[in-house]
Amino acid sequence: MMSFYHPEVLYSQIRNDLKTLNKFTDDTLIELGVSFNQKYTPEEVRELIPENITLKWYWVDTYSEEDIQSLNKHKYNIVFW
Repeated sequence: MMSFYHPEVLYSQIRNDLKTLNKFTDDTLIELGVSFNQKYTPEEVRELIPENITLKWYWVDTYSEEDIQSLNKHKYNIVFW
């Protein structure tokens, strides 16, 4: 299950599955979600993604400043689905 993180929300814990990628065989197809630690424009994201990666969609920031402040009030690990 993928988790997504907003760069302006403070988390008690962030899931990192990079170490599990080597458990898959070379012929395995995976869907990968990437969360960044800062804001990027769509153009900047395209420049960060290697050409041999098929990029299907972006989750663009849709949170207001009030949303982010509200999320930062929580003391537990917040996971976006």
